[in-house]
This record gives sequence, C-alpha cells and structure tokens, in this order.
Amino acid sequence: MTSCPACAAENDTRASRCVACGAALANAPDSLVVSVDLRAGTLFHSRYEILGPLGRGGMGMVYKARDRTLDEIVAIKVLRPDIADDRRMAQRFKAEIKLARRVRHRNVCAIHDFGEEQGLLFISMEFIDGVDLKRLVKERGPLPAAQAFDVTIQVADALQAVHDAGIIHRDLKTPNIMLDGHGVARLMDFGVAKHEDMESATGTGHVVGTPDYMSPEQAQAAKVDHRCDLYALGIVAFEIFTGRVPFKGDTPLSTLLKHVHEAPPLDGAAAFGLPQELRPVLAKALSKDPAQRYASAREMADAVRIAQRRGAQPSTLTEGETVAQLRPLPPTLLDTPVPTARPRRSWLVAVVAGGLAISALVAHLALRGGSPPDPSPPPPLPTTTTLASAAPTPVTTPAPQPTEQPVTTTLPPPARTPRPTPPPTPRATATPAPETRTPGVATEPKPAPPSAAPEPRPAPIADDRTGLLQIAVRPWGVVTVDGRLLGQTPLDRISLTVGSHAVRVEHPAYAPLDGQVTIRPGETSKLSFDFAKDGARR
Repeated sequence: MTSCPACAAENDTRASRCVACGAALANAPDSLVVSVDLRAGTLFHSRYEILGPLGRGGMGMVYKARDRTLDEIVAIKVLRPDIADDRRMAQRFKAEIKLARRVRHRNVCAIHDFGEEQGLLFISMEFIDGVDLKRLVKERGPLPAAQAFDVTIQVADALQAVHDAGIIHRDLKTPNIMLDGHGVARLMDFGVAKHEDMESATGTGHVVGTPDYMSPEQAQAAKVDHRCDLYALGIVAFEIFTGRVPFKGDTPLSTLLKHVHEAPPLDGAAAFGLPQELRPVLAKALSKDPAQRYASAREMADAVRIAQRRGAQPSTLTEGETVAQLRPLPPTLLDTPVPTARPRRSWLVAVVAGGLAISALVAHLALRGGSPPDPSPPPPLPTTTTLASAAPTPVTTPAPQPTEQPVTTTLPPPARTPRPTPPPTPRATATPAPETRTPGVATEPKPAPPSAAPEPRPAPIADDRTGLLQIAVRPWGVVTVDGRLLGQTPLDRISLTVGSHAVRVEHPAYAPLDGQVTIRPGETSKLSFDFAKDGARR
C-alpha cells in the first residue's frame, strides 16, 4: 500500500492516482492514464472538446464538453483509474451502463455513450444546467414545503422508471439529484447501480453506497432490492424539508450503526420543518425491515401526493413569518401578541333592532306634531354591535353615506307634504357608528377604531422590562435561545426579558455555534454568526 501525498489515503501500489482524491501518486509506475490531458480546449476521444471541470464524484471526475458530432453540450464522466485497472469491475460497470441507457424519463439524466480512451473509462451523458440538492440546501437552507413536496414526488417518479428497467440505484442521495432552472429534478450517477438479477460487484462484507443515505440492509452488507432506494428517498425527503439528514454519527461506522439500530427522529426539534402529514409517510419509508416499506416508488409517490393534498403546512419559517405564527411560546419570545377571537354576540342584534324601532317611532310622532313621551335621548347602544335592518315603518329613511370616522347620524328630514312644518322638536340621535355599515348585512362585532388607521403588524416594542435581539446567521441556521427553539433564519427582532441569554445556532454541515447576549431595557442587541468563518465542518 502507498499513501497519497495530497490526502494521505491508502492506495494500492499499482495505482497511478489516488482512489480518494484523484491526485497523481509520486511513486506510481508510468501509465497511459497519466498522459491524458483533460485541460480546457483538449479534444478528448476525437469527439469531445473539453470546456472545463464540473466537479468530482465518488467514481471520478466530471467535465463539461462540447460534442462536435452532435454539436451540443454534454457532461463527460471520467472514471477513477482503479476502476479501469480492475477489468472485472469495468466489465460489470459497462453492463450496468447499458441498462441505464434504456431509461428515458423526464426526471432521469440521459446517458449517451460509454467508451475508453488511453486506459480511461468514460461516460458521456446529458448536461444539466442547474445545482444539486445538497449544495442548494447547504447554501439556502431547507426547501419551501411546496417545492420539497414536488421534488420528492419527481424523484419517486424517476425511481419508478429506473426500477421498471430492472435497475437498483443503490446510491440515491441529494448530491446525485440535480435541479435545473425550471424546477425539474433529475436523478443521475448510476456508478454503483446494479441489475436486480445480478449479484453485487463487491465482495462479501463490503458495503456499497454513502453512509448518510444507506439502508440498514446495505449497512450490514446484506442482499438488497429496489426497496433500499425507497429508504434513501425517505432520507432525501427528510433532508430537503429540514436541512439535515436524520442519522449522523461522528464517523461513517457510527452513522451506519444509527441506520441499523435507531428509530428515525420524526418528532421533536430534529424534525423541525417536517409537515405532520408527511411524517407517517417517512416512518414507513424508513422502516428497518424492507418488507414494512412501500412496495414500489409509485406507491410512495402516491402517499406523498396525498400528504400534499391534505394541506400540510411547513414548520419552517419563511420570510415575513414570526415564531408567534407557528407555535405557542412565552410572551417574552413572541414578536407580536397573538390575538384571541371574540365570540359572536347575536343577542346584540336584537337590542340594536329594538333601539332603531324606538328611534323610528319618535321620528314618526314628531312629524305628526306630537311629542315623545320622554324628550331625553335613548340610552347609548353598545359600540361593538352588529346593526340589523330597521323595523318596518311608514317613514322612508335613506341609507347613511359611508364614512371613515365615527359620526353622529341624525334622522333624515321629513317627507315633503302640503302640511305646514311643525315647530322644531328635539330629534333623537343614534349612537355614533364605529365603522361603515351596510343595512341588512350582519358583520362581526369589532371595537371602535382610533382616529387614525392602525398600523399593520407592528414591530415588537421593548420596554423597561424587555429588550430586542436581532440575529444574523451566514449562510443560515436554526436558532435556539435558552434551550427554546425559535426557528430558522431569517427571523424578525425577538423580544426577550432583560438579562443574559444563551443563544445557539445549528446548521447540518457544521458543528453548532454558541453565543451569549445581554439584553438591556428598551434597546436592540445584535448577534451575528458565520459558519463558513467560525464553524467546524462535520
């Protein structure tokens, strides 16, 4: 064995490049592999003009290239040299690629060709102008619930097409799912895929896949079928809804043991962001026993669609929302108080109708020259009332004109008749109307408005017992104050009691960051965290 000078990984002495990072080994024997030039501008395999690297995967390097024969942009994946050196593995890989070429589906990356150039095995495939889900979640946080539902369904549909071709992917994960500019998810990378009737190319006791997404049977190097992909899809769905994978240990081995022995964290803080309707779906998909999972990807997709139609609401915070809108918290942690609904008081309708009938009777007597039994105005009506239609009277009363401010409404002038106008008499007045009313339409009782229109959703106000906290987290994080979960950034200013508070922010790719803040009365304190600068990667 020989150590890689770049990453210190152990390699076979016959290897020319590191199996982990692809770097050239200093003591490697001369090989045609080393002489292949893949710099931009190089013509590879007499057909593909290399435009530049796209990234590195578990099976090799990926380059962007122009297919001069078809005059289109493609992606070229050059496999690791150790795969080319193992002829048995190379032949098996060719057989799997031939199967993958048969899959033609909107959500599956199309594979064009497979070949060999100067000892290098390569695959040409469809170029997708987009970003993989792992990078998207790391940079922007969990996907909005509507988009996460849609992506999960698209990937399930892609898996069904792959399984219908008799292929088990075995390495489904967010880095292997691309999202293009139109929101279309594409499943790619069939590097460790196998036909369901074939034995694995790996030996007994060897695991195949990525630990964070590996099913229990894969982790134990047992025989697998298409249901291992459904387990991985459950992991993917959990990640894009919450921003983290459900099982994560300190080492790859500890992660595998979690898959085998621990129940998925579908409740509590670890599941923050999962809609309630989706949790039973993931519980079934993440069953330890493959027989307890969905029978097919189509069946799982249908279950996700049902959860989506039931109106699942995400627990994650979106821009403009506050914690107060999502979960009950102590008043000191709420941005704004939650209004409580007042019960309807239908008996007030009868009271108001009776008052209007009395007022109409007084006006009728006044027009006939009589005097009311009691010249004093009627008792004031409740201000938070609902007006009903006036009782039938011989007097025609036009509807009052709408106004924005409370006004005193007087009775209309008497109808024009040939009789002389009677002496002035005190006219009854109605209680000032708190709002514009439409006769005959019942509305919900509301308090009288102030002289000016109220401000919508006022910002939290600090007083002599509280202060405000403003948190900035790069790129994003889930915030906890004094052990209480507040939500995912961005957050509005948070009202806290005066004194010292412990603040923790978490991101799935980094170790948590902790901070301390002292809140002063009536002031806004600011706290910032930068994972890229100060955080330790997991």
